[in-house]
Amino acid sequence: MGTAVEATRLASVKYLLPFAFVLNPALVAQSGSGQVFLAVILAVVGVPALALALGTSRPWWERLFLGAGGLLLLLPPGWFTGVGVALLGVVILRHRVRRASTLAA
Repeated sequence: MGTAVEATRLASVKYLLPFAFVLNPALVAQSGSGQVFLAVILAVVGVPALALALGTSRPWWERLFLGAGGLLLLLPPGWFTGVGVALLGVVILRHRVRRASTLAA
C-alpha cells in the first residue's frame, strides 16, 4: 500500500501538465522560437520541482517552496517566473549549505 501511495504522489504531476499546456501556449509551440525555448527550459525545471514537492519526505516549507516554484515556472513568463526561480533558489541554497556543513563535520 505504501508503494501505491508513493507512486500516486509522484504521478500526480502528470495530471497538472495539461493545465500548463493550456495556460502556456509556448509549451505546444504556439509562439516564437525564443518563447518556446524558454517555456521548455522552465518546464524542465518546474516538473521535477513539482515531483519533489509531491513525492518526497522533505520539511513542509521545502515542499511548499518546491510546489509553488514549480507551478509558477509552468505559467507563461512574467514576474511570477522570477518568484518561482527565487523559491527554488532558496531550497537549492539551503540544500547546499546543509550538505557543506555535513561534509565539513
